[in-house]
Amino acid sequence: MNKRDLLDLVVETLEKEEKLLITAALSAKDAATESEAKPENQYDTRGLEQSYLAGAQARRAAELNESIKNFKSIPLHLFESSDPVDLTAIVDVESDEGERKIYFVLPKRGGIRVIYKESEIFTLSPDSPLGVCLLGKVSGESFELKVKGELRSYLIVNIR
Repeated sequence: MNKRDLLDLVVETLEKEEKLLITAALSAKDAATESEAKPENQYDTRGLEQSYLAGAQARRAAELNESIKNFKSIPLHLFESSDPVDLTAIVDVESDEGERKIYFVLPKRGGIRVIYKESEIFTLSPDSPLGVCLLGKVSGESFELKVKGELRSYLIVNIR
C-alpha cells in the first residue's frame, strides 16, 4: 500500500470540501449584502445571520487549507509489523465481532473515508478515543474501547 498515494486521496477529499466551503461562504456573503437581507425591523437578523455563516464557513475553509498544506509535507514512515502504532501508520483492526477496518493515523482530520485499491480506509486522529487506544500498541495486541455505552474488544491485526 503506497502511503503517498493514500495521503494524496485524503488531500483530494479535503480540497473538494474546501472548494465547497469557499463557494458556500461566498454565497452566504452575497446573501448577507443583498437588498433582501436588509432588516425590515429591529428584530430582523437575516443579514447578520448570513454574515456569521459566511465568516464561519470561511474560517473552516482556512482550517482545511492549513491541514492540506500540512498533509502535503508530512513525512511518511515505514512501519514493520513489530513497530508500535504512531503517526502515519496504517493499522488493520478487527473487532470481537469479526469486523475488520483499516485506519490511517494522521495528526488531524480523523473520520475521512477514502477508497484505495478497493479497500475502505478511514483517517484517524491520535486524540480520538480509538487513536488513544491504538498509539503505542503493536501488531497482535488487543484492547478494549467503550462504543455506544458498550465495552468492545479489538485486535490489531497488522501495522504498515
